[in-house]
Amino acid sequence: MEAKILKTIRLGKQRVLTIDSDYDVFIRDEVNSEKKALFTGRRFVKFMLTMEDLNRVVGKARDGKKVHVKEHLGGGWYMSLTPGVACIDGNRLHIANLYASENILSLS
Repeated sequence: MEAKILKTIRLGKQRVLTIDSDYDVFIRDEVNSEKKALFTGRRFVKFMLTMEDLNRVVGKARDGKKVHVKEHLGGGWYMSLTPGVACIDGNRLHIANLYASENILSLS
């Protein structure tokens, strides 16, 4: 049986978060279809538990302080904050000898 969308939430001007009946969370950019993230329910809970710390660090970045954060959410998903950029990137990384990111979703 195919999962049904239970809830849809707008995240800013062009991003949408949906929760389905399997409790998977999908975040997508309506303008750039390549920017998207799918979280299992458990992984999304971990993401939400890190939000307070991430918001604090983003505030420091906006104040001009140099910060660098990389939080592992499980699987290949990381949340990162790069110095000089006051937004959070969600990355699904291939773990090999070199890191190649795919489907980068800026959550600013």
